[in-house]
Amino acid sequence: MLWHIRLLTLVLLLAFLVPNVASSSSVKAAPESDVRINFVARVSAVSNFPVAVRIGDIITGYFAYDGLTPDSDDRPEIGHYLQSAPQHGIWVSVNGTTFGTDVFDLDVAVGVQDNAFDDADRFGISSRNNLPLLPGYGLLGRGGPGIWWNLEDIEGDVLQGIGLPAAAPNLTSWSHPRQLTIFYGDRFISPFPSMVLLHADIVAVTSTTLGGRDFTVTRNGTSHTWAEEVGQLGYELVDVSGRLKGQAPFWDGMNGPHPFGTVTPSCHVLRVLLAYEAPRTTDMLCSLNGTGGGHVSPPQTSLTVSADGHAIVRWVPPTDVMVREYRLFAFPMDGSPVRMQQLAWNGTSAFDQTGGTPTCYQVAVWTSDDRYGFNDALCGFPGTGNLDTRRP
Repeated sequence: MLWHIRLLTLVLLLAFLVPNVASSSSVKAAPESDVRINFVARVSAVSNFPVAVRIGDIITGYFAYDGLTPDSDDRPEIGHYLQSAPQHGIWVSVNGTTFGTDVFDLDVAVGVQDNAFDDADRFGISSRNNLPLLPGYGLLGRGGPGIWWNLEDIEGDVLQGIGLPAAAPNLTSWSHPRQLTIFYGDRFISPFPSMVLLHADIVAVTSTTLGGRDFTVTRNGTSHTWAEEVGQLGYELVDVSGRLKGQAPFWDGMNGPHPFGTVTPSCHVLRVLLAYEAPRTTDMLCSLNGTGGGHVSPPQTSLTVSADGHAIVRWVPPTDVMVREYRLFAFPMDGSPVRMQQLAWNGTSAFDQTGGTPTCYQVAVWTSDDRYGFNDALCGFPGTGNLDTRRP
């Protein structure tokens, strides 16, 4: 299948035309003791979970803590940091459902272990009292299930002390398990909680929020969403398509090369108004309208990227066909080879690491009778914005 060749001309052109939406005179946020760490995880096991979740689905979330919290454990190899402010805790989102720490009944602890017990290093956060997954859904009259986020290095080579980290850890330094667990039970440092609802493997961490506070482009570029947060006074969706003055031809490789027409990228940034600071902008997102096609209706697709190069692609399955599989195509704009992930028939999301390179994505659906369809390409430009997302 060579249909994806049509993108290469435009993505290479876009790489030279990306506007610099960040201002060199931008105001930096004042240093703060609050630390926010965002993460992406992929579901590896699920049981009795009240929300529709499948193995392979993508979970996003973040946790926050006070980096100046005193250690409540007197052992030199263990740090135990109890949190007390309502902005500190852990929150996760999966398939449209978000839940996490109950800020009115806080029981949150950050743990750091340097060569403790079996000489392993560990870093994690637990939240005992959480909001229900769904209204009225609990266990034996309790609220939501416990959340445990944990990194471990069995060699004990990562940490050099038990102080609280001031930024996101380097995930590649930690051996397995790197896991998010949602469960009912009384023990948070237990490999055997009473009832495990979900396990997920942590695949990415960052100190910046995905997409500049979850700025997302959906479908054909006509829909954008983002997460509003405390301290942000207002938002302005800015069309920067006019800065990309070039147009590029496309070819439909399915039936042999022939002119497909011209496409002008539809590109936007989100301008965020902040109290006592200059406005900031998110990373740029684009839709290449007219690049989709095939024989069946394509999945409705959305894209979120981060300044650190993480990309999450989500889609709504088509309802008029029997799906055999999905494939995610990633088109780096630096001319490097196209990446392809083959995904299960019941998948609804995928994760990709861009390495900071502007990248375009298409999701293709293959049906049981060997027909296919693919969406208009969506493109993310990590690092082009200047929105400071370190604060919770």
